[in-house]
This record gives sequence, C-alpha cells and structure tokens, in this order.
Amino acid sequence: MIIVKVQGGLGNQMFQYAFGRALSEKHSQDLYLDCSEYLRPSCKREYGLDHFNIRAKKASCGDVKSMVTPHFALRKKLKKIFAVPYSLSPTHILERNFNFQPSILEFNCGYFDGFWQTQKYFSGISDIVRKDLTFKDAVKYSGGETFAKITSLNSVSLHIRRGDYVKVKRTRKRFSVIRAGYFKRAVEYMRSKLDTPHFFIFTDDPKWVSENFPAGEDYTLVSSSGMYEDLFLMAQCRHNIIFNSSFSWWGAWLNGNPGKIVVAPDMWFTPHYKLDYSDVVPEEWIKLNTGYFESKEF
Repeated sequence: MIIVKVQGGLGNQMFQYAFGRALSEKHSQDLYLDCSEYLRPSCKREYGLDHFNIRAKKASCGDVKSMVTPHFALRKKLKKIFAVPYSLSPTHILERNFNFQPSILEFNCGYFDGFWQTQKYFSGISDIVRKDLTFKDAVKYSGGETFAKITSLNSVSLHIRRGDYVKVKRTRKRFSVIRAGYFKRAVEYMRSKLDTPHFFIFTDDPKWVSENFPAGEDYTLVSSSGMYEDLFLMAQCRHNIIFNSSFSWWGAWLNGNPGKIVVAPDMWFTPHYKLDYSDVVPEEWIKLNTGYFESKEF
C-alpha cells in the first residue's frame, strides 16, 4: 500500500499527489492519501485536491497506523542526525531535503511524509499528471471575460503573493526573498522576447501592485472568485512569471503551450534556511535575480 501524507497549501498538495501518482504507476499500486491534517482544528489550510480529477483513495486511520509506528516522534529527532533520505522505519519514509532523491522511488510500499517539490519525481508520467490535475469546474472558469482575454492575447501571467509572506513572521523569515526589482526585470525580459505581450497580474495585494506597476494598456489586474479559478487562468496564459511558491509553480507547469517562456526566481528560500532547492525550478525555465541582496523591503 502506498500512502502519501497531504499537507500544506494547494500547491504543496499537488506536488504530493503527483509524487504519489508516480509511485503508484511505477509499482502498480493503488494510491491512498492521508488527509487527516485538514481535520485538525488548528489547521488553517483547506484540502483542495477534490477540485481536480485525481485518481486516489482516502486513507483510513487504520491504514495510516499500519504504516506508522508508535516511536515516530523519536525517529523524527534521530533522522536529523543521520543523513539519510528516509526514516529508520521500513514503512514510514520521511523526505530528507528538497532536492530529488531517486532512491525513494524504489519503495513499493509505505507512508510517505514530505513535500516532494520537484518535477523529477513525476517527469515520466507528465501526461498522466496533467490529465489528473484538470479542474472539475473548468467549464465554469472558462466562461468569463478574463478567460476570453487571456486566450486572445499574447498573455503572460504575473503572480505576486504578499499576504503571509509579508505579515507572518515565520513565513517571512523563510520565504521573503523577492523584491519589486525581480518583477520589473521579469517583465522587461518578456518584452524583449515576445511580440506585444499582455501581462495578467494575479495578486492578494492590489494596492501594492497599483503603487509599483503604473497602469497601462498591457497590464490587467485579475479579479477572480478564488484560488482555484486563479490557478486555472494562470495555466491558460501563454507564458508565465512565477513567484517562489508552489501554487505559482503549478500555474506555469500546467500551462500546455509548447513554446512557453517561464521566468522564475533564482532563490526559493532565504539564506537562513540551508535547504537544497536546486531541483525545484525546471532546467528549461529562466531564473532571474530576486533582488534579495539589493533591498531589505518587499
């Protein structure tokens, strides 16, 4: 049995599903998802994979207990000492770092606990993942004026996330690496490569955008009904400028344009976190300077 722990925001969940789907295909096993994290009263995220046409079953408490031993807390401390990509338990596999660990794909059974944030885990089944991660509400999302505009222009999505990256101290310390200069460099890069690009800005801080991006004919500030529609519309754009977030990453990856240009930040975490994130951004995407060392303010 293959059980993948689902945790974090929508983009994180999509990585976890894609990783699990790759395992299930490789070993001809059914995929089970442990979604119990979202039943906790303290959880501030929502489970979002039900919005897609995924192929997985929900794991029961009994399923999870059969894979996770009572000594998990002790092993979690020990795994920080031993430089191994999985736990000391033969059935409870813990992600060691953000970089690709091919040996994990050899496990044909277990409880997989991690973020698995690289396409290298599922590059062999890209078509399957794209099919599974189609939206159930795609027809509804494609009926609006924004969709029509995106599909008629040389559209470029520009994702600017502030929210918790600015307001929440713990998140800011870990992820706040992008400065305004990054977006301006990315926009200029797209203009140098594309004919008459039109930028569709997806953001949780319209005020900041209006202060930093002068209104113009080639900008559209997108107003949608929520994150699922935002993600769908990002993926319909012909090209993408992403933020250092898994949500933004998927907006670009699900873009089916074979000639797409994707601009991504060259830093994913602040230097405080010694994580190897070299496998997060696909090699064919363009990495630009985030401006982290140019300014302290975002």
